[in-house]
Amino acid sequence: MRSRLANGAASLAGALVALAAGAQGGPPPASTPPAATPFRGEVSVAYVLVPVVAESKTGFAAGLSKNDFRLTVDGTPVGIESFESGADAPVGILFLQDLSGSMGIGAKLDHSRTLIRCVLGLERAGDEFAVASFGDRKLFVEVPFPGTREAILEAAARFAGYGRTALHDAVGWLPDLVYSRATPRRAVVLLTDGVDNASVLAPAAARNEVRQAEVPVHVVGLETGSIDAVDAAGDKVHRLADTLNLIGWATGGSYRSTASAADMRRACREIVEQLRHQYVLGFSTRADGGAALHEIEVEVPGKSKKLRLRFRRSYHGAEPLE
Repeated sequence: MRSRLANGAASLAGALVALAAGAQGGPPPASTPPAATPFRGEVSVAYVLVPVVAESKTGFAAGLSKNDFRLTVDGTPVGIESFESGADAPVGILFLQDLSGSMGIGAKLDHSRTLIRCVLGLERAGDEFAVASFGDRKLFVEVPFPGTREAILEAAARFAGYGRTALHDAVGWLPDLVYSRATPRRAVVLLTDGVDNASVLAPAAARNEVRQAEVPVHVVGLETGSIDAVDAAGDKVHRLADTLNLIGWATGGSYRSTASAADMRRACREIVEQLRHQYVLGFSTRADGGAALHEIEVEVPGKSKKLRLRFRRSYHGAEPLE
């Protein structure tokens, strides 16, 4: 069961506005209530799912079993109650599109459409999709789950840049956007140029909120640059890239900087492949006790040095049952 503080629930209700299929492009209607204050509150989690992607130097590590994994919470081993593997399981993907004014410059929105079309082109039976957008401190659900291919493409065709960017606020809303999906193989694909000039929520607070979403966030940065680029003095060239990369890392997702349609198609294939090759570990939490942020660690004993593991780094809820 989930609870929200009253002021947060009100702002969220105003933010999550489903747009009609025939809506025109450009900014959403001015009468739509703005989401000036991101939600606050707590999530009480009874069962925690931990998607894990295991990669070696030659590709994805297939064939791992439940007994290959070691899961700890706050440094204490936790029994893995459920285990899912297999590349044929359906996935649920939310496209979260930045529609701020800077995204309307150049071909950024066309590149976003390229990625969305590519992901839809890799659709399998049972997959689910949704589209949400943000701009000028407002968040809109353009197509809710389970959106049809036609509805997703129509929404993407209407993309138009307007207003200021409230990236961190949008990230903070993700738990409510994806919470109710049944498939454990859920993901958010965040398409943004990274500039934030309007958020109420600070970057660190946004990361804490998105950890409650229990879903990997794959950040696709439009011309946001590499996290490794430094100038002659050794200082970071693309500071926004670090912020975006942290969102991906904390949730078990990823960060990619793109600058062309070819980059978007490559990002599309990589993200979908990661989702198809997830292992999903699950464990129960106590029914009593207060909710808190708990740190998660996943290892493959004896193989961890040979494998790169991507997994969510924490969850917000009660302590593990064991």
